[in-house]
Amino acid sequence: MTAKPSSFFLYDYLPVGVFVIDRQFDIKFWNKTLIRYSGINANEIVGKSIFDIFPHLKSNKYKNRIEDVFESGGPVIFSALLHGHFIPCMTKTGDLMVQETLVYPMKTSDEMGGKVEMAVFSIMDLSELAKISAYYKNEKRKARAEVEERKKSEEHILALLKKLEQKNRELDQFNHIVSHDLRAPLQGINMVINYIREDINEGIDVSEKLNLVETRIVRLVNMINSLLEYAKMGKSEISACEIDMNNLINEVICDLNIPKNVEVSLKAMPVIYNYRVLVSQVFANVIGNAVKYGDKSTIVIHVDYCEDENMHVFTVSDNGPGIPERHREKIFDIFFSLNTKKEVESSGIGLSTVKKIIVEMGGDVSVDTAELGGAKFIIKWPKVVQH
Repeated sequence: MTAKPSSFFLYDYLPVGVFVIDRQFDIKFWNKTLIRYSGINANEIVGKSIFDIFPHLKSNKYKNRIEDVFESGGPVIFSALLHGHFIPCMTKTGDLMVQETLVYPMKTSDEMGGKVEMAVFSIMDLSELAKISAYYKNEKRKARAEVEERKKSEEHILALLKKLEQKNRELDQFNHIVSHDLRAPLQGINMVINYIREDINEGIDVSEKLNLVETRIVRLVNMINSLLEYAKMGKSEISACEIDMNNLINEVICDLNIPKNVEVSLKAMPVIYNYRVLVSQVFANVIGNAVKYGDKSTIVIHVDYCEDENMHVFTVSDNGPGIPERHREKIFDIFFSLNTKKEVESSGIGLSTVKKIIVEMGGDVSVDTAELGGAKFIIKWPKVVQH
């Protein structure tokens, strides 16, 4: 027995394009997101052959792999790199949408040996991510060109090679996130949809699983938005200036709308010369985390200062749960979070942003155990600004 078309309505809740075909390659379902992507209404396309509507899919690079889903029962991926326009769709700017398409088999209910009767196509819009990737590639080309132009100066060459190496690492990390971290929530959503379909056929209430789908959709959207902000960081031209750190930290505390059960104390702070927007972003993230993850009825945060010959050294301590020593490096990795999904919702971007800002300025950030019992972030800013 195949899945009932009435259960396909669940795909309308996904933030990705979804359509379903049968073994004759006739379209059985076309979801709302795909209507928005393509401008084609469901009543115009359901019941028609996918090859009649989209003749380019008749070519072997598409048709053979689609047929393989029905024959082998395994999933197929049409990558954004090789098959970026699986279903011709336009973005709001009038460009062709860059897509990644995952095709899953839909089997009969006869245990694991059920015959594949339908195939589900999930189409994810990667247009914005592709633009960011293009930005990094362009930066890589520019850095390489600068290296060629300044071969006479060994000092310049070493600096530019370091810049090129950094861009390569960021590009590798970005490609890994696109190919794995963003695909994982989508596959999880499809898995829950399959469970929901089984429950519907058995007359079981699915409201709890629908809430789980909604939660995973929100998490996926937050990951994408956070990734875009992380990738765009540092594009704007900003200028260094004198910063009264007492005033800046008090402004950060005010902007965070800290609850009444949070006590923040400051040691006398210096006036430093640096980039105000970046310094503010660092302290907003670190102090904001201490508030967000505080587990005491009264949350205590203390900001301290000292200096050495070359560095301003700030510490932000709290009485929260602290950070285990084995995780004190990983917390600065993009999308890493100590909390489970059911606890405090976090994109895992904040501390990676902190690390990126401080390291690119020539400073350092580390974590230790605070005298208050929680975490102590040690932030070192160079006294001489790197332009």
